[in-house]
Amino acid sequence: MTSPGAPGAETLLLRSGRVSEAEWMSATHDRPGLIAAGNVGSSELEVVSTVVAQDAAFAIAAGSVEECVVDKATDGPALPLARGADPDWLIRETARRLTALAALPHPVSPYRERFLPAPDVDPDSLAANRREILANANGRRSARDIAFVVCRGIYPVTIEISRMLQEGLMRIAVNIAPNPPAAPVTAKQQSGKLNHEGQLPRRKPGGSGVAEVLPRLLNLMRKESHEP
Repeated sequence: MTSPGAPGAETLLLRSGRVSEAEWMSATHDRPGLIAAGNVGSSELEVVSTVVAQDAAFAIAAGSVEECVVDKATDGPALPLARGADPDWLIRETARRLTALAALPHPVSPYRERFLPAPDVDPDSLAANRREILANANGRRSARDIAFVVCRGIYPVTIEISRMLQEGLMRIAVNIAPNPPAAPVTAKQQSGKLNHEGQLPRRKPGGSGVAEVLPRLLNLMRKESHEP
């Protein structure tokens, strides 16, 4: 499973430095070829493939699908799971992630809000992963955009941004046009608004839209459990 809403195996492997661009280009869709290059093992490739599948499922479930078509000519993921993935497990894991995000005090959508560093934040006092997120929050990037820039999964980046908002390290940008997307997205931009004190905006319950997909997933899980 892959999605333009989440970084794929190529992004994660090239970012890690374990695979060069030349090795990836010569061995795409060729797991033995990447292993033979000597910089990455079969177990590591399986972990990366699993992480990418989980993140892609979350990216799809957290967004919206307005239309779809069956593309029989697709080659599938560039680095598919060697043993595949159980659909029930993938649905449960996706539901768990959506539930965890929705339970945070200030959950955000991976696609809607854009972010800026909060005033007077000292980046040097933050952990490296947070410094990287903060450095790329320019008021035009969504959580999904930042995930691509820092080459990390869309789920952990969205979770971290939600926590940083709660801790006062970031704020939601107002009336700043987003950057042109690096890849197609299905969710429409929706900027938040700051109140007169410069605090986080007051939103209606469920304003991030994250919890909206949980009933669909749970219904699908119940349906699958009753099928022979």
